[in-house]
Amino acid sequence: MINTIKSIVVVAIIFIANSINAQSDFSIQLNSGLSGFSGFSGLLQLNYSLNSDLDLYLYSGYSNVDRRINSRLDNHDLGLDKSRYNSGLIMGDNNIIPIYLGGSLDLFENEWITTFASLELGYSHMSFNTYDRMQAVHSDAGDVIRYRPDRSTRENHSENLFGTGIGVGASHQITNGLEVLLTLKLNTNTNFDGMKMFSRPSTYTSLLAGLNYRL
Repeated sequence: MINTIKSIVVVAIIFIANSINAQSDFSIQLNSGLSGFSGFSGLLQLNYSLNSDLDLYLYSGYSNVDRRINSRLDNHDLGLDKSRYNSGLIMGDNNIIPIYLGGSLDLFENEWITTFASLELGYSHMSFNTYDRMQAVHSDAGDVIRYRPDRSTRENHSENLFGTGIGVGASHQITNGLEVLLTLKLNTNTNFDGMKMFSRPSTYTSLLAGLNYRL
């Protein structure tokens, strides 16, 4: 993990240096939108144009990928009776600070719109809270009707994650130096402790609107 982070930092420094030396091929982009179930993202991105169809980019910022409290059913089969899985953890407040490198390739272009696809990888620092599970019992029947977090047991955690992402989007040029973008992305953190790939919160989608200004 340390070597991966060092490699990303070195490539990022080279990327920024090359961008500064080639001002006409350098642009800055601001993205914001929805992430995860009910979270949000704010990202600042640097773009470097290799040619008319291919861009390299580097971004960082802040993402709250899931503000809803999520159940984590450790070592339990969801098909079992609810009374069987009253242990485990409830997770929530998943905050991510990403540093990602990627490439974007234009797929189709006309006078109104340009569509593109992207591929990226990088490092994320994730912080989240866990809570013990409490049973909510029906006062008359005595049946367990749901589980809720015991907020007095909150514990703070953090992890350093390696991740990948893919995306598709569209852009529209407003002026010579300014364009608007809409992007749909899928990101996966491959080494989130205790969580399988392609399960929330190790994997999340983002719908982002952006402004790109060419310097």
